[in-house]
Amino acid sequence: MNFSDLPAKLAAIAPSIEHAIRNGVGFLFVGAPGTTATMIARRLPGLFPDLTREQTEILSGIQRSYYKQPDREPPTERPLRAPHHSARAAVMSGHLHRDYPGEVEMASFGVLYLDDLPDFSIETIKATARTITERDDLGPVLIAASACPCPCGMTGVPRERCSCTKGMIDRHMEHLGRYTTQLGLVQIELPYVTMADLNRRGGIDNTEIVRRRLWGVA
Repeated sequence: MNFSDLPAKLAAIAPSIEHAIRNGVGFLFVGAPGTTATMIARRLPGLFPDLTREQTEILSGIQRSYYKQPDREPPTERPLRAPHHSARAAVMSGHLHRDYPGEVEMASFGVLYLDDLPDFSIETIKATARTITERDDLGPVLIAASACPCPCGMTGVPRERCSCTKGMIDRHMEHLGRYTTQLGLVQIELPYVTMADLNRRGGIDNTEIVRRRLWGVA
């Protein structure tokens, strides 16, 4: 998956993504349903340098423990973990005494993507943030998330009418604010993308160019 495969309409936000990564900051994509947040997330691991031998060995041990496969092949790419919003705190943090890695540990040296961020429980988000802090350099290199701009998700969608009241939207944004503060995320607004827009390319550098610009490696 190449970064340049993204629709040309996303060219305006590509520098914001790159800037956040360069500064070690995660981000929250805010946009209507179907505005390519997951499409972007799938390409994020490729923007980082290849795994080092040490990272590969550590991640390999984590994956063997998780999948209960002692002969599992070592990973060749940085992971992207996208747990469902119904995941409980223990799923994110893991079970230390049972030697069972959680989603944060499984995302080590890769990307932890929280789609539909407001639907996660606050207990899960707090546990996730705490586990990331505890793992430090052994945790994910990037936290990304997505959310709709309002409870119904129709704000900004052409020919659709948002059914939310101002109070509902205010509470929604306040809720998002608490979560982004917990996880240390910056907000990036996604433009509305039509089916026709998905097929229009251009204006976004490919993965190798972005990696070279960020880390000095292709």
